[in-house]
Amino acid sequence: MIAHGGDGATDRSRPPLPVLFSEHGQGKQPVSIWPREQLRIRICSMRSVPFADGDSRAVGPLCSLLRFYPWSEIRTNIITSGAAPKYIAADLAFGERYQMSESLIHARVFGSSGRPRSLSKDEVRAWQPGQGLLWAHLDARHEDTKEWLKTTTDLPKVVVSALLAEETRPRSYAIGDGLLLVLRGVNLNPGANPEDMVSIRLWVDQHRVVSTCRRHLLSVGDVVTSHSEKPIESTGDLLVRLTDRLTERMSDVIDDLDEVVAKLEATVLDEPDVSMRSALADLRRDAIALRRYLGPQREALGRLQGEALPWLVDFDRLRLREVHDRVTRHVEDLDAIRERAVVIQEELNNYLTDQVNKRMYVLSVVAALFLPLGFLTGLLGVNVGGIPGADSPYGFAVFGLILVVLVAFQLWYFIRRHWF
Repeated sequence: MIAHGGDGATDRSRPPLPVLFSEHGQGKQPVSIWPREQLRIRICSMRSVPFADGDSRAVGPLCSLLRFYPWSEIRTNIITSGAAPKYIAADLAFGERYQMSESLIHARVFGSSGRPRSLSKDEVRAWQPGQGLLWAHLDARHEDTKEWLKTTTDLPKVVVSALLAEETRPRSYAIGDGLLLVLRGVNLNPGANPEDMVSIRLWVDQHRVVSTCRRHLLSVGDVVTSHSEKPIESTGDLLVRLTDRLTERMSDVIDDLDEVVAKLEATVLDEPDVSMRSALADLRRDAIALRRYLGPQREALGRLQGEALPWLVDFDRLRLREVHDRVTRHVEDLDAIRERAVVIQEELNNYLTDQVNKRMYVLSVVAALFLPLGFLTGLLGVNVGGIPGADSPYGFAVFGLILVVLVAFQLWYFIRRHWF
């Protein structure tokens, strides 16, 4: 078996390295670690994989790896793993079947009552609008997703291209009676950074929703779960629920940033410290990253309200307006967080500047005190004849007394001038 972490896609958000275990011999012994830079896989037979997600889809060790890394890399390392040929053959066969089937993450038909019904690829191809609302959610990373979209759906080429795009910005665009919508949600996968936002691309028409993702998005599961509380009535209803959940999950992340900036504001007034600089840099970077996508997302949702789509009823438009208002508040909160961070940075810089000035002032006062002393001692220390008091037994005592009087006079003068 393989112990694995959460979902991820980039090196920045990759989960903890999975530990590979062999189930052959006496018990389960760890045999290797799988670094990204040096892939050496020793995978035992995975012919028996548990079913755990309620959709009769295998979720096991190899399935987890397929969510993180391309099948081509996994396949190469299975072949070079050094395992017995029968286990290599079993792993390759299972991986090929899983890789082809898992391009379709889920396909569900929502009826007027009861739980949503899951569909296979063949059932999706045979789906008719009379069966209910269809939501097909695909993994855009899989090689067969493009072919599946072309053969199973009648989507325009521009829509298929948008659904498979790697880098996207939030936008909405009506094409006929359908809608192409690209949104972003915070990345709440284990080990990931929330500001590394996950994109979801959707094609919505009157009877179906086709969506793609390249990383796991928790809001998708939230929408499916919400059907048990209140049945999804239309594609417009599903769209509103998805935008609502995306926005709701952003709220917690932005609230956390607000708490961080509030703590920094209190700290900079009470106990400012140089170490605050790194915390401020992280805060501003997170706010900028979130603002980068929330701004276009606000514009996309605002434009969506004005699209003349027959399946988007007035009540759904009203709900979209509420979501748009919340996104607008989030954008304003992020702008306020950035401005507050700038104020904190200025306060911290002022504090550090004051500390440097105070130290430099003390050094200047000390230098001013010893400047005349150094001049006199240097003058009387020259090795020439005629130095006053050179032959007198009281010469050093008198000279020391003169220096003390001189220092006392300087201190009195500095205090009188409020320089010290």
